[in-house]
Amino acid sequence: MRLLNARTRNPIVRFYLLKIHLLTLDRMMRGCTEHYVLTVETSIVSGGQFIPPARMKASVVGLIHTMLLDYVVTNITHLSFWALYARISMYWSNNIQKCDGMNDVINLHVPDHREPEGLSNIVALGNLMLFGTAILLPNEKADVLVEIETAKDFYLEFVESHSTRYAVHSDQPPEPYFYREALHFIRSLLHFAVIVSRFRVDVRNREVDLDKIVGTLQSDWTSRITFGEAPDWDELLVEAQRRANNMEEERDAFFFAPLPSDIVEL
Repeated sequence: MRLLNARTRNPIVRFYLLKIHLLTLDRMMRGCTEHYVLTVETSIVSGGQFIPPARMKASVVGLIHTMLLDYVVTNITHLSFWALYARISMYWSNNIQKCDGMNDVINLHVPDHREPEGLSNIVALGNLMLFGTAILLPNEKADVLVEIETAKDFYLEFVESHSTRYAVHSDQPPEPYFYREALHFIRSLLHFAVIVSRFRVDVRNREVDLDKIVGTLQSDWTSRITFGEAPDWDELLVEAQRRANNMEEERDAFFFAPLPSDIVEL
């Protein structure tokens, strides 16, 4: 059991963050086991999956892993979750736009964009909306296209508003925060896609088409991104292939960029 001080302005959870780990390698819960889930914070639940704001980064990674790995990691592909995540992204952005400065209280269903961890979760979901559909088939994307495109609009409005109201300080290279996070997400997505392409076909029993993924990412960037220059896509793919050769790299670093050091109101 780990008990950590929580660095948040949320009046409900600002005292402590409690994490309890009961299952060990010799005490795994079998499938179909009746169990009870208790959350210590407000959480959205869909299809038995709990999606609290503080765990959105992990949820995003899990969805991408599921789409590329299929039944290696789960017994359902969660295609409906794309629409759910699009709605959550719109809900977050809409609520944040109503926030008036550093002292305003945030809805408990919405991460605090004025805190590094909260902003990181918002950006992870926003980048999923912007670029994650590169791993979807056309018919799958068509089912959720309207909601995802709308979520992109909401998120980009948030990016523009946040950039004019707050300065995000970081120990990372000096590129603007949202631009750097977008590139990190794309690098991570390509990295994982390269690894998967080397040992299996995807959920639709076809080989993972890296060229098509890169083409879709490039198209999404060109049509939507205005806060930074487009990267060299060939170079990104070569980098992903090089990184995939080093299986010793920390897997969590695939999608989790380092947190900002501070967020200051302008």
